[in-house]
Amino acid sequence: MKILLIDPPWYSLQGISSTPIPLGLGYLGAILKKDGHNCVILSGEVGITKKIKHQKVVLKEGEDDFNSLKYNCEWSIFTEKLFRLLKNFEAEIVCITVPTVKYDVALEISQLIKKYNNNIKIVVGGPHPTIVPDDFSNIPEIDFIVTGEGEITISELVKAIEGNKKDFSKIKGLIYKKNGISVHNPKRQYIQNLDSLPFPDWSMLYEREKVPRNLLGHIISSRGCPYQCIFCASKKIWGIETRYRSPKNIFDEMKEKNLKYGVDLFNFNDDSFTLGPKRVITLCNLLIKSGLNISWKCDTRVNLVTYELLKKMKDAGCVHISMGIECGNDKMLHYIKKGITIDQVIKAFSIANKLGITTMAYFMMGFPNETKSDILDAVKLMKKIKPSHPCWSIATPYPGTELYDMCKKEGLISDNIKWSKFHHHSKKMGFSKNINHEEFIRLAEKIEKITFRMKLKYYLTHPKRLLKELKII
Repeated sequence: MKILLIDPPWYSLQGISSTPIPLGLGYLGAILKKDGHNCVILSGEVGITKKIKHQKVVLKEGEDDFNSLKYNCEWSIFTEKLFRLLKNFEAEIVCITVPTVKYDVALEISQLIKKYNNNIKIVVGGPHPTIVPDDFSNIPEIDFIVTGEGEITISELVKAIEGNKKDFSKIKGLIYKKNGISVHNPKRQYIQNLDSLPFPDWSMLYEREKVPRNLLGHIISSRGCPYQCIFCASKKIWGIETRYRSPKNIFDEMKEKNLKYGVDLFNFNDDSFTLGPKRVITLCNLLIKSGLNISWKCDTRVNLVTYELLKKMKDAGCVHISMGIECGNDKMLHYIKKGITIDQVIKAFSIANKLGITTMAYFMMGFPNETKSDILDAVKLMKKIKPSHPCWSIATPYPGTELYDMCKKEGLISDNIKWSKFHHHSKKMGFSKNINHEEFIRLAEKIEKITFRMKLKYYLTHPKRLLKELKII
C-alpha cells in the first residue's frame, strides 16, 4: 500500500529550525517498508525558509497560536507539499504523529486530507493520542488511533486494511470506530527486544536532498525511564522499565548512517543516555576501535556521570552533553521529584568543564509552589556552573504528567486553553501561585537577556570554538 507519514509543522511556523527529524516515523516507515509497502515521510519541521538564532524563553502573543501562525509562508509551503504528495503519490493511508502542541495543526491537516479524498484512511499516534485518546475519538476525520509504541500495531493495521478486513478487534494498541462508536482494544506490551526493529529509514524522507546530513544523525538507544519527574510524561509513553539496544546494534546504525548519508555528528535522544554505564563504555570502545571520524552528543542526568565515564565518552567522540537541572535549590528539586541534588549538579558540570566537553543546562520556571527567590536561586546556580549553553523554559503541565494533575486539581488550568498553547515557551504557561503572572513574564524576559549575555560571553572567550559550536548545537 501507499502510506504517507506526516510530522506536522509547529516549531517551523515560528521560524525555529532546530527541531529534529521524526524518529518515530522513521521507525514506522522502516517497519512498513519491510512489510513491502511504499512510504513517504513528510516532515513539516525541516527545510524552513527562515531561522531564529536565539530561542526565546517566552514568545509574544500570536507566536504561540496556530490560528495566527497558519497564515504565514511556512504553512503555505507545507500545504503545497502536502497536496503535491496527495496528487502524485496517491496515498491510501496517512499516519500523523501528534505531540500535544501539534494537536490543532494535526486536526487541520486531517480535514484538508479528507476534503481532498475522503477515502484516505487517517491514523494518528504519538504522545497525545497515547495519553489523551478521547481527544480524537469523536473527530470524524480520524479513522484509527494507535497508542503506545506503534511499530507492531501499525504493521498489523495496514495488513488488515490491505486485506479489506472489517474486524480490527485483535489488534492490540488500537482504537477504532465500529458503528460510529469508539472501540478501545487492549494495550500492547512494550517491545522488549529493541534490536529486532529495523533502523529508521531516511531514504523515504521527502526532499531529503534539502535536509542537512547531520539532521539525519538523531538516534535513540533506549526506551523507558525509571525516574519520576512531575513535569515529564515519558513513563506514560515508554514505561518505567528501561529497555536497551545492544551496543553493537547502536554502532551498526551509526556506521550505516555515516557511510550512507555522510553523517559525522550524532545526537542521542534518550531521556538519560548514561543510564546503564557499562553499555555506554562498550559502545565507546566500539567507536574508538572503529576509527570512524564522527562526533556525538547526548542528554543525561547529573547523577549518572562520573569523571571516568565522561573521559571515556570524550575519547569516543562525545563533544556535548545536555543535562536537566530545572531548579536552583534542593527544596524545589525535591518538590519536582527530580531525584538529584545541587551538589551533584555542581560536580557534574565541573567534570564536563574540566574535560572540555561543552554543556547545555536545562532550567524551568513556573512551578505552582515556586517563589521568585527560588527562581533567582536557579539563576545564581546557572552562573556558578557556567554551562556553555544555558536553556530556560516555562514549566508546562503536559497531559499525563503529575504536574498536570496537580494544576488541574488546584484549578490552575482553564478548561478552554488550547492544546497549541501547551508548550514550554508560551505566555499561557507558568502556574506559580506565589508570583503575579505579569511579574512572572517580566522575570522570564529578564532571564532571557541574562542567558543571551552568557552565551555571547562564552563565544567571545572561546573564539576558536565558535564555528564548532554553531555546528554542534
